[in-house]
Amino acid sequence: MNVGRTPRALVVASLTFLSPCTKERPSPMSTISESTVALHIEQKGGFAPKAAGNEIGLLFVFKNTSAESILINGRGIVAGRESAPFIRDIWLSIKNQKSGRTAEFGCLINAMSLGAKDLRTLAPGETFQFERDLHCFRMEAGRSLVSAHVDVPLPAALQGGKKTMSLPVASNEIEVEIR
Repeated sequence: MNVGRTPRALVVASLTFLSPCTKERPSPMSTISESTVALHIEQKGGFAPKAAGNEIGLLFVFKNTSAESILINGRGIVAGRESAPFIRDIWLSIKNQKSGRTAEFGCLINAMSLGAKDLRTLAPGETFQFERDLHCFRMEAGRSLVSAHVDVPLPAALQGGKKTMSLPVASNEIEVEIR
């Protein structure tokens, strides 16, 4: 299998499914107006062993796969699964293939609560992308599998009656390598 070099199909979450890794359920208010967004990640510069996580650039791509405009969180803070929900825009699962251990998130993030200026509206078929590296993750040498997840709903007060993405959302899985 050529994981990481050839992207797998996009994984799209459904509103009626909650994976075991989800900590919060969407509030009843936000579930009324949710729609579908796909999340895809890829390694910038192609697959090649790197010395540290700060050398591994990831491209995160959100795509509105519905027929309606959708409001999303465009702030792009990447954190760990156990990070506080107000800063966990996206959390990464990074698992070393040899040891089976999950990379720990080790950064303090200085961020305010999500505000209206952090939101983006995606038209049908439109994409939004940004780049981040893995400098905040304590990664072991060897190959690791990486996937991105979104499971924190937008605050109802910020939605303004607009449709939001269904949760949870999980990306494709890619392979990265630390020398």
